[in-house]
Amino acid sequence: MGNDEQQHAMDVLSYWCAVELFSPQNWRDNQLIALSSSRNDDQRVSVSEQERLPWNDIHADLLIGPVDNEHRSYTNLYNDLQSRKIYRLQTDMNARLTKPFSFAEDTENWLRVQAVRSGLDEQTITGLLGETNQLWLEVAKQPGSLPAGTELTDSMVSRLLQVAGKLSATANRPGSACAVYRKDYDRRFARRPVHQVVKPDDSSEQQEAVGRQNRWLKHERFRIAVGLSQRVVTNALLKAAKLVRELSPAEETAQDEVLQELAHRQSRRAGGPSTVASLMEFCVGDDGCLVPRSLTLSQYAKAVSCLFNHEGWPDCPAGWPHIEVFDDTESKLKSEFNRLAGEDSGDEAGRPMYKAGPVGRYEIESLIEHVADRMGLDDRAVSRSPLFARADGSPLIRDYVNCHLEASSESLNGEMMDSFFLEDLEDLYQNGTEIFSEPVRQYLSIGHPRRFNLQKDPEGHLVGDFTQPASLPFARWPSASNQFQSTGQQLAINQIRAALEGYGSSSLLGVNGPPGTGKTTLLKDVVAEIIVARARRLAGFSRPQDIFTSRRLARAASDEDKDYVYWTLDPSVTGFEIVVASSNNKAVENVSQDLPSADAIDTEWETYIDSEFKQVPCGFAFRDFAGQIADRKSQDKESSPSNTSSAWALISAVLGNMSNKNRFLWPFKNEFIYKSLKYMPGERSSRTNWAKARNDFNAALKKEESIRARKIAQYNLMRSYSDLCNQRSNLSAELKTLNEQLRGMKASRSRYVGQIQSMERQMSDAGQAANNAQAAWEQADSICHVHLSYWKAHPLRSFFHSRERQQDELKVRTDLEQARRAKQHFDEQASTVHQRLQSFYGGLEVGDQKLGECQTQIATLTRQLATVEQQIAKAEQIQWPRPDIGDDHVAWMDQEWSKARTEVYIKALALHQQAVMGAAHQFMCNLSLACAVMQSNGFTDDERLVAWQTFFLVIPVVSSSFASISRMFSGIGKEALGWAIVDEAGQALPQAAAGLLQRVKHAVAVGDPMQLQPVDTMPKPMRELLASTHHLQRLGLESENMQALVDYQTPCGLLDETDDHWLGMPLVVHRRCDEPMFSICNDMAYSGRMVRVGPEHQPCSYPSGPHAGDELPDSCWYDVPPNSGETGRTQWRPQEGYELHKRLCGLFKGGIDPTNILVIAPFRAVANQVRDTFADALRQCTGCNGSEANRLASSQAGTVHTSQGREADVVFIVLGSRAGKRGEGSRSWVNGSPNLLNVAVSRAKRRVYVVGNLADWKNGTYTSRIAKDLPVEASAEN
Repeated sequence: MGNDEQQHAMDVLSYWCAVELFSPQNWRDNQLIALSSSRNDDQRVSVSEQERLPWNDIHADLLIGPVDNEHRSYTNLYNDLQSRKIYRLQTDMNARLTKPFSFAEDTENWLRVQAVRSGLDEQTITGLLGETNQLWLEVAKQPGSLPAGTELTDSMVSRLLQVAGKLSATANRPGSACAVYRKDYDRRFARRPVHQVVKPDDSSEQQEAVGRQNRWLKHERFRIAVGLSQRVVTNALLKAAKLVRELSPAEETAQDEVLQELAHRQSRRAGGPSTVASLMEFCVGDDGCLVPRSLTLSQYAKAVSCLFNHEGWPDCPAGWPHIEVFDDTESKLKSEFNRLAGEDSGDEAGRPMYKAGPVGRYEIESLIEHVADRMGLDDRAVSRSPLFARADGSPLIRDYVNCHLEASSESLNGEMMDSFFLEDLEDLYQNGTEIFSEPVRQYLSIGHPRRFNLQKDPEGHLVGDFTQPASLPFARWPSASNQFQSTGQQLAINQIRAALEGYGSSSLLGVNGPPGTGKTTLLKDVVAEIIVARARRLAGFSRPQDIFTSRRLARAASDEDKDYVYWTLDPSVTGFEIVVASSNNKAVENVSQDLPSADAIDTEWETYIDSEFKQVPCGFAFRDFAGQIADRKSQDKESSPSNTSSAWALISAVLGNMSNKNRFLWPFKNEFIYKSLKYMPGERSSRTNWAKARNDFNAALKKEESIRARKIAQYNLMRSYSDLCNQRSNLSAELKTLNEQLRGMKASRSRYVGQIQSMERQMSDAGQAANNAQAAWEQADSICHVHLSYWKAHPLRSFFHSRERQQDELKVRTDLEQARRAKQHFDEQASTVHQRLQSFYGGLEVGDQKLGECQTQIATLTRQLATVEQQIAKAEQIQWPRPDIGDDHVAWMDQEWSKARTEVYIKALALHQQAVMGAAHQFMCNLSLACAVMQSNGFTDDERLVAWQTFFLVIPVVSSSFASISRMFSGIGKEALGWAIVDEAGQALPQAAAGLLQRVKHAVAVGDPMQLQPVDTMPKPMRELLASTHHLQRLGLESENMQALVDYQTPCGLLDETDDHWLGMPLVVHRRCDEPMFSICNDMAYSGRMVRVGPEHQPCSYPSGPHAGDELPDSCWYDVPPNSGETGRTQWRPQEGYELHKRLCGLFKGGIDPTNILVIAPFRAVANQVRDTFADALRQCTGCNGSEANRLASSQAGTVHTSQGREADVVFIVLGSRAGKRGEGSRSWVNGSPNLLNVAVSRAKRRVYVVGNLADWKNGTYTSRIAKDLPVEASAEN
């Protein structure tokens, strides 16, 4: 990151931290201790001190005796000892007996009972009594019974255990001696009693020489939370916002809806307080004493103090709120608290606030007042604020505190009081950009990767490249083999697979999925591919045990100091962990509960699994245990509608908050770890099973790769069709040219050969002439020789006829010279002709060579053309159309390939199972550690990581809300986990995801910014103010939602209709809604880019009643005009309620299942009323009893927010709003964006009925679109 990008990232983090300072956790439990009450004259009256506090009068009931199995739960051990105990003692929380204890009497009574059972004789009994009495006297220091008030020391308990063991052995009672005590608490503050095993301490007697000890009695802690009213703070924030700038009518409505939602939450807390957050928390032991170092102040309280004590509104200094000014105050308050709790006798001046010891209401009230005064939250300081309203009162809650019993193993850091996300955000901010994970770096980056705009792809080349067979995953979810992913879905899956394989360009990918476009279906294939990727690593090990490298020891930093043996993992099998997260608890549970459900796979694969794996212990992929989990969840939700079915595989676990973790961990520990794994097959059988699983997996991969290779070849052929056609044209043209050249060359050769033949004739003539000249020369030479010889032989004649001789010699010599010259001439002529002929011969040879080359080239090109023609013919037979993201599937996918890829996934799960079974010992150790890690913070970061990595090897997917990520994955550092999959990312605040993104290597965000936006309690002007004070010029993507930020960083996508926002990997094939719902949503929110698959209308008829078999009324707008003089303080209109009631009754009487109907309202006030209307219609028209009607109404009727992620055949949208101008603000809020109405309409699969005053709504930006597409029906009351 460059300097500008680093600064921007830090500014965004600073802004997010400031926002989250004002977003505390609410009190979730109404376990209240009343402190005081208020009279009409505003005087506070203390509650009677006689009212019992939760730590008053607590007793420990200690049982000591023999047990068969000391490794059972503490509760079971205690229950077992109820009938087998030798000694029973009861103490208070200072370990002082509350009843007398007679050792001798209890010992003799037990022995007399055993005498009957075991045949002990009197002599043995007498001897034992004497011996044990002597042993007891050594530690009791006094004969006879111990009176009430006597301290029960560690040495006494150890001696009782020693004696119990000796007595049991003598009486031949099986088992070992055990001591367990039970403490009962007020059920308002503790859900169940606490049981604890006492472990003997051999050093107790030496310790007691220094001072008496009673460490055998562990003290539980009550965590006390002091409250701040969020209602008061929210009103103060609203006043501050109005000082910054005026709110628009729509913003006023939005803020009013937030306040109404807070009030609604209050009403659902039976008998509970208004929405409350914590000023501070501290602990009181069950002995009534303050616990040292347990005081924590909330960051929220510091921010609230800055809010009320700031005097410069509407201006704020840079970096506001400056909570660091409280650091020194907080340090001093903690020191004072620790001294009060017994660590010192007084404050710096030697003046204690009050005497240390057991605390009561007065001490708690004094502590609250003291801290509030030091924090600037006392009444005097708050009342001076311009944000104070007397009607609101003080934010400090003095009338009660929250209290709950905290497990002794929990950290003294206490419950999280502040924002769920603040700790992770502050950690990122304080450590700087150097520690950012790659997903966080991209998330906070100003720039974006190279983009591929799918809108600018008329030839389909981009979509084809991104969905080509080579890029498809190896695995596929076991859905029906003839049901394929849409092209848009496949493109997204392929991009995610590219990141998995390491050749993708981004670690952060967004999938933009409107309603009904298959987001969950897509995620299933992603999960399958990640599991298969790890299986490919596992298949490389010859033994399952080899995935573990070294044995180590972990110790829990808790009171028990329990040791855990664990094994480190080979790094090659890590990095495939999958965390599914969301801000919407329902959404994240839906995904993780759907994955293992038997309904999630097609029957063809259920049959396949049954036939292939029917002999596997625990069922295929541990389905037996997965079924137990599913059944347990179903039992936990007996009071609500559920379609949970038995499981097909152990794929996922719903974790996150402690309740979910406990619900999962109990059967996981007791049924899976200590039963299933403990009794796995022997080593020899495991080796055989592992080898078979590896071979089966590799065979499935080989089969899939064979089909893949064929598809790749076909795709490449199809993709090269135009190139082949061009190649054919080029080859044909080249052949034509070559053939023309060949014909020319042949004609030239014929002419050349004629010239050679003429030359050969000349050569023959020249040769003959040369021969004749040779003969003439030879004859002339002979004549000359004869003549010369004659004259030489006749000298006298030569002398006397010298003239004649001379003439004769001249003549013969002349003839000879002429003959020689003629010979020379003809020789040269013959040589010249010969040379020319040789040259012509050479030229003919070169020409023949070129001719041959041309003929060879023609033959080669002819063969190439034939091959190209064959390829073109094959390509034309393939007939794969040009790909488009609007296609319902990629053309190269077929059932054969789908089946092969599904088999790879199934065999991968089987391989994982055999890995667990083959290394059962190592997995037992590591999973036991994992269970402890989930319930305690007392482990190192390395221990926590290996525990989680092993857990993910067994259960590949873990789900959690964002709120629980920081706690659940505490100690899990940068990129330590593999994958984050965020569902409904459009509903997530951008800052909510930062902690999770820091912990993973890759992240996928799936959502739709055109559906519900994140719930934001902070007024927009305050957000704008905070942005400016943290150097952000304006509110951008960092203030919208997670989906928008991730989309910005996603390479593949398109621009929205305004060209302002980049949408990552859009899904456009819609399969849910009939018309007109589809067209309304498509035009209103998606600029018409969605494509609907399937018929326009599916049958939707009355099952019974007078209209049985008839279709339900068409979707329409039930117009409910206002009555004359209609008034109302809220958006609720009773006339619309009457209309809804009548229409619901018609459906109920016609046999329509209430669970197939949703009633949705944009306003909380309307939602509260339609819920009652729904319940009333059920009671009147179906005979449903009151409680069941209320339950169904709560499930099926509510605000748009409660309907997100749901669907129904029939949806009523009850608009409400006050008539005329008085309701303009409310209506402008609804029409401010298409989001609310888009969600509401898209819930309806078959029918949507809008109930409202058409005259008021028909001109709204988006309600006008609905009004245009829906026929109008008059109200039934008219």
